[in-house]
Amino acid sequence: MIDITEIAHEKLVEKTRKAGENIIRIGLLPAGCNGWKYQFVFVTDSDADDHIIDYGDYILVVETGQLHNFMNMTLDYQTEGLNSQFKFLNPNEVASCGCGQSISF
Repeated sequence: MIDITEIAHEKLVEKTRKAGENIIRIGLLPAGCNGWKYQFVFVTDSDADDHIIDYGDYILVVETGQLHNFMNMTLDYQTEGLNSQFKFLNPNEVASCGCGQSISF
């Protein structure tokens, strides 16, 4: 359902240990010229309407109503110049803005 690259898995383990939280919420928030931006936050617990994906060292939670937007997605960790960040490689996206801050489905 949601694939995690090896480097992303290593970084998620590292960052969840550092944050002291092992639950990561991914989702979509209204924003930008294309309508949506990705959410990626460490949280203390999940909500009743969340879909829970247990990867052993950490748990991803996605609001069940948004789950279809994340099907067949890959979460990667990439370094570009001096910046390193998690990247959503999502085949469900149909457009993104020029600055890369928002997407549409």
